[in-house]
Amino acid sequence: MSRSETIRPTNGLALFYAMMAGQFVSFLGSGLTAFALGVWVYQETHSVTRFGAAIACRSIPFVVLSPLAGSLIDRWDRRKGLIAAESLASTGTLAVLALLSAGWLRTWHVYPVIVVSAIAHTYRNTALNSVATVLVPSKDLGRAAVAPTITQAAEQLVPPLLCPYLLLAIDLRGVLLLDFVSFSVALLPLVLVRIPAAPKGEGALAQGLLGDIRFGFRYIGERPGLLGLVSFAVVINFALCAAETLLTPYVLDMVPSPEEGRVILGRVLFCCGMGVLVGSVLMGIWGGPRRRVLAVYAFGAVYAASFVLAGLQRSAVLIAAAGFAIMFSVTLVKTTNLAIWQSKVAADVQGRVFGAITMIAWCVAPVAQLSAGPLVALLGGHTRGNSLLFVTLGFVLMVMVGVTFFHPRIRNIEDELPELGSP
Repeated sequence: MSRSETIRPTNGLALFYAMMAGQFVSFLGSGLTAFALGVWVYQETHSVTRFGAAIACRSIPFVVLSPLAGSLIDRWDRRKGLIAAESLASTGTLAVLALLSAGWLRTWHVYPVIVVSAIAHTYRNTALNSVATVLVPSKDLGRAAVAPTITQAAEQLVPPLLCPYLLLAIDLRGVLLLDFVSFSVALLPLVLVRIPAAPKGEGALAQGLLGDIRFGFRYIGERPGLLGLVSFAVVINFALCAAETLLTPYVLDMVPSPEEGRVILGRVLFCCGMGVLVGSVLMGIWGGPRRRVLAVYAFGAVYAASFVLAGLQRSAVLIAAAGFAIMFSVTLVKTTNLAIWQSKVAADVQGRVFGAITMIAWCVAPVAQLSAGPLVALLGGHTRGNSLLFVTLGFVLMVMVGVTFFHPRIRNIEDELPELGSP
């Protein structure tokens, strides 16, 4: 079947939003459980190492298994695959809830459950980016890209703000129960919405899983414009993960009172979350410019300048404003970038290609998180080092925006590569 023969529903964008509404609830529930289990591990062991291991159990599978998940997405029915992933994640949550209720839960039980949840999350995250292409017309891909972006952002930003209050009100058992209910909410639209099959093209599935994984990386490498965009995403994500690591100590060290520090940190994090929300709403209404790559450049420049702003002066108001600008601009960069990928990558290979993109773009996350502390120490310690690292990251980002702007394959990507993902 050719690309032109793919039958899409006339209300594809509305159906995609309905499906993503269920996924928003599910992702948020998963984020609350992951955060709550991490807190439980730390309170049980008082070990930073074991707490870090709980975080690693969630982040490492996402990076390592994304190419494999991409291959499976292209091989399986995407709707059934998403239902299976939801079911797998709910099984892990139910197992922890049962162990906790019986009084048998131990810290070592938590790690495999987090890994199982992370595997399901990896499949869902990669699949949702490719589902939009077969449901939504190309002109609406910018609007559609908002939904996965805001869902993933909510999973990262909301749990640290909300979970402490939930643990006080309903304890760990209640959080796990909420997560289990969230899976049911996500399953309903998946059962009701029909996801069209991707048309078959150049990416025939006759190579085995390893061949599929190699295909995803080769597909990117053979297209300099796409390779340039994913390289830009690597730098964007490195700076973002470093900033997330630096932000808490940067704010808490500003005031001598721990109580006041936590209040200020909450306000700064709220401003960061509002940046994601405002950026997502703007993109949902606007849909992005006709030449999407121009938005990548423009908001990439805002993103870079915001890092410099964050490091100029140790002021809570200034840091909150910079945090808003960072998250606002990165939301618009990511949504327009995703829309370009969805329109320029053939629908039948998007699982494999998006899996490779995820691995490449996010492999720097642990590097950024582990190197942020030593870099701060190298630049002069907490007070001076944090500020200098923010400013340095801002200038590096500015250079990267300039390099991508003057790279003709990236600048002309929308002219040189045909529309393949969605008509």
